[in-house]
Amino acid sequence: MGYFLSSVFNSETAAVAFAPIMNLPLSLLGGYMINLKSIKGEWPQEALEWVQYISPVRYCFNGLMKAQWPLTNATKYGTHVVTMSASVVPTFGTDIPYGGCVAGLFVLWLLFRAATVVSLTLQDKQYQC
Repeated sequence: MGYFLSSVFNSETAAVAFAPIMNLPLSLLGGYMINLKSIKGEWPQEALEWVQYISPVRYCFNGLMKAQWPLTNATKYGTHVVTMSASVVPTFGTDIPYGGCVAGLFVLWLLFRAATVVSLTLQDKQYQC
């Protein structure tokens, strides 16, 4: 995301000033500050709930929750951990499997890289002699 922002703006000051404007909604709708299931279908949140799908924070947080609170391996961890994780994981709304979190982060990485290449290509065509 940093490469993308630095490629969009011509000055470092503008890129640094715009970075929090882009990062704040991604962090707020990442899932660790609010339960994402609680804002589904509620107005005005429903107008912004699409942002959670482009938020790397969401995929990281979901992956970490799945790794920290496993719902399987009761013999390895003990039944008390499985019981606790069965109540913790739904509370935070982590509905993406671990592999989906890794795939989501990889897709976002590819999209931001592609957007950076497109941005630099457009700027190169604009400033040709």
